[in-house]
Amino acid sequence: MFREYQNTVLQKTLYKNSLIVVPTSLGKTVITLLICLDILFNWRKSKILILAPTRPLVHQHLDLFKHFTWFRNACFALTGKISPEIRKTIWTSRSIRLYFATPELVRNDLDNNLLKKDEFYLVVFDEAHRAVKDYSYTYISKKFYSNSDSNKIPMLLALSASPGSNKEKIKEICSNLFIEQIIAKSEDDEDVLPYVYNIDVMHRKIDLDDGHKEISYILQSLINDKIKWLIDNNFIKKKKIENVYRKDLLNLGDFLKSTITESNNKNFIIFAALKYQSMAMILLYCRDLIESQGSFSLKKFFDKFENEVPNKTYQELLFDTRIQKVLEMLKKDDNPYS
Repeated sequence: MFREYQNTVLQKTLYKNSLIVVPTSLGKTVITLLICLDILFNWRKSKILILAPTRPLVHQHLDLFKHFTWFRNACFALTGKISPEIRKTIWTSRSIRLYFATPELVRNDLDNNLLKKDEFYLVVFDEAHRAVKDYSYTYISKKFYSNSDSNKIPMLLALSASPGSNKEKIKEICSNLFIEQIIAKSEDDEDVLPYVYNIDVMHRKIDLDDGHKEISYILQSLINDKIKWLIDNNFIKKKKIENVYRKDLLNLGDFLKSTITESNNKNFIIFAALKYQSMAMILLYCRDLIESQGSFSLKKFFDKFENEVPNKTYQELLFDTRIQKVLEMLKKDDNPYS
């Protein structure tokens, strides 16, 4: 049985474009599931599109629906590994009613007319705080709302744990996603309090041993190389590598993706910048893993994309002699860094 505040949110969101703001761990995904089930049962021919910014999040939504609903055979996660011809067949399938995908894939398929917009009753935007500037969420919402093929406009549902404290940013998100109402819940609300429990957190600082420090140092040297290239080629305005933060790289990635066009003769250098930006983000994640979770977690991460079919960015990283050295250190049977 779901919680009282989830039912309250559900009743308010069934007929209006809504931004749901609920703190992490209080069940935004469950609320989404309940809304989708109501639509699937009451509008039998309707389809639903659920968007999430990363593939792990996409599959997290998919797994939830497959595990907790009767629609497991009507769910499908689309990825770029599926050819456009097959994706078109999947988009038009009558047996599939729940689609899960990243915004980049949906944006591409909308441009290539692979899906019929008027078949969708609901479009869900997870991590909706990303719907600013030229991010794909903005493009997709406008594409659905400028649907010249039909008068059928889908309902939009946006989800975020933290849309930001800046009123202008929240207004921009609401404008970009055609939001009609904001429904916010906090841990202090009366209907939420029964489900909030006190947690005692103990912070204990420990020093990295020499092995972890060496791996961290190697990864940092790689990060510095990628950021230096971006600075030297004027993609990042800051002059010092140590002043470039993760947020700068994320903003750069969004900007670069928005500048790629079929007619842009500078696409080559933009794609190169995207590669270096992507490498820097991957390496930052690896550095954080070795420093916060240890060599086991880092080895597990490398094993995953070493054994799967990697993209060119991952391949280039794996061929770097410094990454090879890290892999050797992680693979030692008598690894002293575990």
